[in-house]
Amino acid sequence: MLIGLCGRPGSGQDLITNYLTSGNHTFLVATFDAPLRHMIQACAGINETYFVPAKLHDLIPALGKSPAQLLQRLRESWNRAPMDPDVLIKYFAETLARLDGRDVVVPDVSTQAEAEFIQARGGRLIRVVSPGVLGADPLIKRAWIDLELEVGVESDWLYGEIDAIVGEEVLVG
Repeated sequence: MLIGLCGRPGSGQDLITNYLTSGNHTFLVATFDAPLRHMIQACAGINETYFVPAKLHDLIPALGKSPAQLLQRLRESWNRAPMDPDVLIKYFAETLARLDGRDVVVPDVSTQAEAEFIQARGGRLIRVVSPGVLGADPLIKRAWIDLELEVGVESDWLYGEIDAIVGEEVLVG
C-alpha cells in the first residue's frame, strides 16, 4: 500500500507517519525531498538525525533555521528554478522500486506532479489539516485528493480513520 500525505507544514503529517510506522503497522517512510535532505546535510555538516520528526522543527543555532525551514526553502527554490521538475520524482521512483512492494507512507507530497505519481502507482493521497496551522498549502488540485483528515480531533477517531484506510475500508472524504 502507498499512502501520500499533503498539507500545510505542521498540520500533522509527522503524527500520521509515526502512527503508520509503529505499533500495529509496518509502513516504511520514503520522501520526495530525500535528495534535498542530502544536499542540506552536505552543505550544513549535519546528519540524518536532524530530520527525524522530533527534531525537524528544532532550530539549528549555527544556521538560524530548522531542518524543516531549510527543506521548505530549498524545495521552493528547486521548483522555481529552470531545472527538470521531475528530478525528485525520478529519484523517488527509484527508491520505491528498491522497497519492492512494501507498505510506504510519503509524508511530504507537495506538488501536483508528486500527487499524480502517487495516484498513478495506485496510492491514496490524504490531505492533512489542523485548525490554526498557517503556511503555504501544497499546490495540489482538490480532485487528486482521496481523503481529508483533521488532526487535532480526538486521537482515537483519527487513528481509527487511519486504520480504516489501511484496512481498505471505504471512507467518505
